[in-house]
Amino acid sequence: MKPFPMYLFGGLMILFMLFTSCARKELTQVRTMEILPIPVQAIPDGRYEGRFTYSNFEYAVEVLVDNHQITGIRVLQNRISDYAKKAEEVLEKVVNEQKTDVEAVTGATTTSKVLLKAVENALMSAME
Repeated sequence: MKPFPMYLFGGLMILFMLFTSCARKELTQVRTMEILPIPVQAIPDGRYEGRFTYSNFEYAVEVLVDNHQITGIRVLQNRISDYAKKAEEVLEKVVNEQKTDVEAVTGATTTSKVLLKAVENALMSAME
């Protein structure tokens, strides 16, 4: 192999390793991030929008609060994939358990955590 193609190949390999290392680090950070327990009884009635960005994509939800209870969560923006659809099940848990720090959906952990963070952000905005 000639020297130039070898340098090119080596450079591409280094870039690939850097990219995958950064992506893995971001994935780990999202999977282990804490979802704060929000006191729902302190949230005034209304509709609250929350967003969270992960991997260059912004996830968005609208949280409905009535009589100091979460009555519904509508997904405004989510990826289009089987994992993303499965992760939306976590929102039902939030409504049923009336808390934000619920268990993520197995098999869609990362997207579950991102959606939970968007819900947390929505409810935090209600407390400002």
